Amino acid sequence: MDDRSGGKSWEDFFKLADAVGVPEDIMTEHCPSDVVRVLAAAMVIQPDAARAHDLVNTERIPAFDGKTLRQVAEDGRPDAAIAYLASIGTGFVG
Repeated sequence: MDDRSGGKSWEDFFKLADAVGVPEDIMTEHCPSDVVRVLAAAMVIQPDAARAHDLVNTERIPAFDGKTLRQVAEDGRPDAAIAYLASIGTGFVG
């Protein structure tokens, strides 16, 4: 994991989510709010909430034809958005 993760792993995130009472369905594949799942994943690599929000809601991603990660999630592809976040979280820029 690189410096952007703040030393946090996905396991750390899920433990934190459980500790603060995030409903389990938010963390599952069939979550009623795919955008919340993507935002939660963004906060793993960008712990600053405002920056994570911007990453999901305003940053256009060339790999997704210029869509934001929010738009990708709303199009029914939250796992693709989360996979993208995981790739940049490990330092891959594609």
